[in-house]
Amino acid sequence: MARRSGEPKWIGEIVEAVLPSRPRDGQVPLPRLHGWWARAVPPRIAREAWPVRLDRDGVLLVHARSAVWAAELDALRERLLAAVRRHAPAIGIRDLRIRVGPLPELPTPPVEPPPRLRQPTELPADVAAAVARIGDDEVRDAVASAAAASLGPPLPPPRRSP
Repeated sequence: MARRSGEPKWIGEIVEAVLPSRPRDGQVPLPRLHGWWARAVPPRIAREAWPVRLDRDGVLLVHARSAVWAAELDALRERLLAAVRRHAPAIGIRDLRIRVGPLPELPTPPVEPPPRLRQPTELPADVAAAVARIGDDEVRDAVASAAAASLGPPLPPPRRSP
């Protein structure tokens, strides 16, 4: 049974205990390391491999989802190392060590259906006159197109799946 202390803790202290945001013992904070990794590698690699730790010797430990991915990343080691160094030159990554290990559950963006567009229609005279006063050709065309689409006939109700 877990024992509770009598004093409340700040949420920041709890988060700090689980995921340190400040370097300890010369380590780079994990959130920073994750951000550099996500920007340095292609998305398909970021879904299959994730940095776990950067040790004092400059060796970045990366967990891969499977042995196949670990072998693939090992073959790409020099390219990955160059990309990570380019995105985070200040931390001095010397080498990559790739191991099969657990990955965090990364959030996936919700899949939304594409918006249904209205069919363009003729602009009312007062709107056409206002749009005609826009000096920039590209902006005028964009505004005219958006106005025509928004003033089009009403959208039909969405079809329901049987």
